[in-house]
Amino acid sequence: MRSLRVAASWQQGVPEPGQDPGAGVWRFSARCADYDPDLFFPIGSSGPALRQTMQAKSVCAGCPVRMECLEWAQSTQQTHGVWGGLDEHERELLRVNGRRVAPISGGSWGDEDGLPIARPA
Repeated sequence: MRSLRVAASWQQGVPEPGQDPGAGVWRFSARCADYDPDLFFPIGSSGPALRQTMQAKSVCAGCPVRMECLEWAQSTQQTHGVWGGLDEHERELLRVNGRRVAPISGGSWGDEDGLPIARPA
């Protein structure tokens, strides 16, 4: 069976002319590459889906490329799933409020004022 890290490399595809070929390299360091991708795309918003979302966020909590993932999700307007430790509703709030996300002390995440933007994973 092929590892998820290898599968992720195939999903990146060949860069289009003018695209940075190294832009998606952060994916190879992502903790989520060792998990079933379905974990990060819960169906629903209550019960088991909430538990699944929290489990996905806990994987993101220790990810060395969490910020790159979140920036990519925001720049490509991902509307589903957990990316960079935030679910689609949290990312939408960031987009609507026009806030920039940055890590704050203690490994948690906050906006440019250091205010938390997501529940702890």
